[in-house]
Amino acid sequence: MMDQALAFKSKFNGKKSRHDVHDEALDWYLQFSKKDGNEKKRFESFYDWPIYGLPNVSKESLLWTTNLSSVLFDLDDYLSFKLGNNEVINYDEITLKLFHSDHKIDTGDEYDNTLNGVQTALREFNKLCNHNYNGKMLYNNWEEWFHNAYFDRIISPVFNDVGKYIIYRRPNVGMKGFIDMVFIGLGYDFPIDIHLDIDFIKIKQLCVDHMGIMNDLCSQNREKKTEEKPCNILNIISAEEALILVENIEDRILALIEKLKTKKLNFNGIDYKAQVIDICENMKDMCAGNIEWSKVCKRYNNQEIYTA
Repeated sequence: MMDQALAFKSKFNGKKSRHDVHDEALDWYLQFSKKDGNEKKRFESFYDWPIYGLPNVSKESLLWTTNLSSVLFDLDDYLSFKLGNNEVINYDEITLKLFHSDHKIDTGDEYDNTLNGVQTALREFNKLCNHNYNGKMLYNNWEEWFHNAYFDRIISPVFNDVGKYIIYRRPNVGMKGFIDMVFIGLGYDFPIDIHLDIDFIKIKQLCVDHMGIMNDLCSQNREKKTEEKPCNILNIISAEEALILVENIEDRILALIEKLKTKKLNFNGIDYKAQVIDICENMKDMCAGNIEWSKVCKRYNNQEIYTA
């Protein structure tokens, strides 16, 4: 396997926790999924991402992150389907109701139920977080991701420079919505000073880059079967070069974690260093778990990283 050279290794512990949340998460998802007869099949194709990506969270947190990840996948598919078929969506109204209103979306579209599921998940999670910074961060980042993902599909730019591609891709790749689930899953609520630390920001960004590039490699086989040419790093460099890039990203993440260990991270009389390092270690685990999930999930249906 070409990815064996990577330093980050998955902590996924077999099937021990796979079924702990399956039935409850499926029941929740069925309330909000698009009613097309493929609800269960769609759920099975992605539901277990948190099991791989968040190996250290409690069962309660695993359930909530599973719920959130399922509607994020649906939201991503909604944009891909609608805009991929050149359909017009009322972006302003949908954004307003998803993130800033309790009014349900009722346009008569088959995806209305999906969008209302996203809205419900965000509202319920915010209550679960007691409206702390985790909830606010999730709202802000998901809205930013939705905005960027929408315009990414409208513009569909073509890149010849890998650096520009990564910078462009970082805010609209689906993994931007997943990175915050580390905070959700572990229940840390950091002050804004932590989130504004430049090295901490870089680690989050690099983890998003890591997962985005690996997802490009895993989705390429599926994308080759379509006529469209979606954003994919393999349109610019080879798979071998992409994996070397991921190795370099891992080295940079490890170096930044060591740098954080030397910093003073005390705010309001509380020393957050141990928690910050723990979050960073869990983001590493998320990167490794994302690879393992991508190999086996029915969404990609790949058994190994794309190499051709």
